[in-house]
Amino acid sequence: MNEPLLKRIRDVACWTHPASDTERGIGKKRMPFAARVAVCLLLIGVLLPAALCVAAQQGAYVITTTAGAGGSIYPLMPAVNHGSSQTFTITPKAGYRVADLKVDGISVGAVTTYSLNNVTATHTISATFVDTREAAIAAELAAGTDFAVIIKNAVNAGMSVDNAVRALVTAGADPGKVTFDAITAKFDPSAVTQGAANGVAAKGLSDAAVQGQMATIVQAATQAGATPTQTNTGLSNASVPSTVIANANAIAASSPVFGYAALPSAGAAGSGVGSGLPVMSGGAGGSGGGGGGGVNPSPSK
Repeated sequence: MNEPLLKRIRDVACWTHPASDTERGIGKKRMPFAARVAVCLLLIGVLLPAALCVAAQQGAYVITTTAGAGGSIYPLMPAVNHGSSQTFTITPKAGYRVADLKVDGISVGAVTTYSLNNVTATHTISATFVDTREAAIAAELAAGTDFAVIIKNAVNAGMSVDNAVRALVTAGADPGKVTFDAITAKFDPSAVTQGAANGVAAKGLSDAAVQGQMATIVQAATQAGATPTQTNTGLSNASVPSTVIANANAIAASSPVFGYAALPSAGAAGSGVGSGLPVMSGGAGGSGGGGGGGVNPSPSK
């Protein structure tokens, strides 16, 4: 706290304190009672708030830091002295890059270091990260690469099967075609259906559209050889409600079967996955060109 202000408060406290017996014995007097009350009120109403204000101005300010999935920010929640500076380091994990850094809600760009200078208030700093492998998946999808090859490349880069499938569906690939291709290429059916369901959920579709897409996933997985247990486990792992899973199975069981068919091995040249990549019968090759006829949103009569 400000030392001159402290001295003033001590002096006032001395003036307002009643005279001791020793002081009275030597004839020393202090301020009359009414005057002491007035000065105390002055101390409480004026000097004390001023002292607290000075203390706050010369105190420390906590900087609230948050980092999204895929990286970290250091230091965490530091207390910075009034007028001091603090530098922060933003570090993405392997396979990620900084997507954005926001200070007090305002973007300062995809930077890996940031300094707060002459700190006189609290602040918030938040970092977000993006998986660089997801960007690669989107680029391969746009280039027309076979779905199974895209998933294989992502897995080789360290991505899990479910996250690779999720990213592929989120990037715009048909969830039924992705599911069929991936399971036919011998990727784990539960991981595939989990990823496909998560990809659908990320699109922000209506409840009816989500229900139809889940039925598409179930039907495609079944035709690719997945068991009901494998399919439903994947959907459950994606936090799909049990009622939606049940309805998806009912819709898939009563709707026309997709026209998916496996291409001969020659059609999968260079994929290195499975014995061949599936395609829509009468449709486009590996990346699916569309999702075929899909399933009816409700059981056919």
